[in-house]
Amino acid sequence: MWINRRFKELGALALSLPAIKQRLDGGSDNSYSILPYLARAGIVDANILEVPERAVAGPIISWTACRDQEGVPMALSMLGFRVRVFDGDEDVIQESELMVLLQTFDALVDVPLSKDAFHAAIKHPGVKFVLETNAVIPPRLELSCIPLSRTAFLPDDEESEVLWQPLCSLLGLAPPIHAFPIGAPRKLRIFRDDRSVVEPIVSTDCARSSSMDDSPWALIPKGGWQESQTSPKTPRDYALISRAAMTAATPLFRSSVGTFPGNQAGFDPEGMTYSDEGAHLALTKVTARGRPYRSGSFATVNSFAHGRFEAEIKAARGSGLVTGFFLYRDCPRQEIDIELTGDDPHRMLVNVYFNPGDEGVAIGFGYRGSPCRIELGFDATQDYHLYAIEWRPGLISWSVDDKVVHQRVGWDPTPLPHLPMHLNANLWAPRSEELAGRLDESVLPATASFRNVSIWRIQGE
Repeated sequence: MWINRRFKELGALALSLPAIKQRLDGGSDNSYSILPYLARAGIVDANILEVPERAVAGPIISWTACRDQEGVPMALSMLGFRVRVFDGDEDVIQESELMVLLQTFDALVDVPLSKDAFHAAIKHPGVKFVLETNAVIPPRLELSCIPLSRTAFLPDDEESEVLWQPLCSLLGLAPPIHAFPIGAPRKLRIFRDDRSVVEPIVSTDCARSSSMDDSPWALIPKGGWQESQTSPKTPRDYALISRAAMTAATPLFRSSVGTFPGNQAGFDPEGMTYSDEGAHLALTKVTARGRPYRSGSFATVNSFAHGRFEAEIKAARGSGLVTGFFLYRDCPRQEIDIELTGDDPHRMLVNVYFNPGDEGVAIGFGYRGSPCRIELGFDATQDYHLYAIEWRPGLISWSVDDKVVHQRVGWDPTPLPHLPMHLNANLWAPRSEELAGRLDESVLPATASFRNVSIWRIQGE
């Protein structure tokens, strides 16, 4: 009661929505809830929140009922396993191939094992098996050979606790607070390994961008990272949803208010203006949202699942500045980025963040993501250029001036985002000097400009 009478002295503010969510399986405490909130609010550095380590209770071999929604692989990923899912039409996996796969992945789902590989897995004392009711098992394999003591049978039941219990009991893990996932639609190809090779990633130079989040949801390269060898082509089966010249306010976008961890600037509507040349985001030395600098940001009112997202952008110039054009969502956090850093205007940084879970699951790890810089061949701060993200099931392409400059597929080096996201644009100043160097206040005010923002959907989806 005493503290309730001191809110005015403390300068306390009320929130329209709960900042700290209550645990569903019991009472919350500060160790569970307060640090993630402080990181989201930008009060502490998000990097102090350690990315969870890979689970060590595997390896796991699982066969499912091959439903349209893939709940089991999503559940295993939420538990911290590095999961690969098979479609069933792959070549039969021999024993030697299985051993290689298990060096990279912790859990193999619907894997087409040969008889020899199957029996080798049974003989391996650490391998555990997870079977759904009505699991589709290759007919050459004898289910009766699987040791019951190392097997979890998942009932055909929609009750979350009923599904988590046998799985977590087998693995010796505490059941998550989240409901057992429905999973992503099979057609989205989540957790497929679509890289051109299965062997460990070959070393290559990806200057200043080799640091990645070491998590269960990324294949960390040894000494470097080589992008997928997918052929550089641009699918054209898109239908235009909306286009905004950005010369005036539009109902398609809203000006963003707030900030995020690691950002020295607060976003405010006054940081965004319009002219015949487009929308202009200005970072100035004006205090905003509790930060020493003010800037602008905008985002779509609606979220989108797959499509082509493009804009003509003239990036801000100067050390310590980042012009961003990206797709983003929270709960779980997923993101596809284009970032143009003012200290290195001849290159573009692309990035993907992935966290597992169904809509609403509060899993949001990741500080660096899986970044890589791409040579542009021009100075991005001197004129407008057309930048695009093409996001479709199993493939992300980044284009500049209608030329594909980078592509990623599943597990290259992360699974691809699968849930609807909002399109965003911003100009910000990182706390860390690793991304764009130290902020040079002599270049302020600095401006990033956006025009002709277009959103396309994939026809037939």
